[in-house]
Amino acid sequence: MNEQTPKSSADNFKLLIAAAFLGGGIWAYDGVKGLPPYVNLAFPIGGVLIALLIVFFWCDMGRRLLRYIRDSTTEVKKVVWPKRPDAVRMTMFVILFVAVFAAFIGGVDSLISLLFNAVLLKG
Repeated sequence: MNEQTPKSSADNFKLLIAAAFLGGGIWAYDGVKGLPPYVNLAFPIGGVLIALLIVFFWCDMGRRLLRYIRDSTTEVKKVVWPKRPDAVRMTMFVILFVAVFAAFIGGVDSLISLLFNAVLLKG
C-alpha cells in the first residue's frame, strides 16, 4: 500500500472540473446580485457539494480515500477497548502523575528562583 499510483491526466481534468464548480459557486455568491440571501447562499453550497461528489465518486483519488476510510473504520471496530474500570483507573493514574510532576516542576522552579535571587542580591 506504500506505492503511489501516478495521477492520470483524466483525474487531473476531473479535479479541474471540481475546482471550476467550487470557484464558480464562490464567484456566484458574490457576483450575482438581487437574489434573496438563501438563494445566494445556495451557490457556494452547491459548488462545494458538486465538487465533493466529483472528487469522491468520479476521481480515483477520492475512491481510494473512501476505501481507506472504510478500511480504517473496520480496523477500529476490531480493536479491543479496555473495560470502564480499567480505563478509569488508568485515567486516575495519569491525572495523579501529572499533578505530582507539576508540583515537582513548580518546586524546582521556586528553588532555582530563590537560589538565583540569593546569589544575585548578595553579590
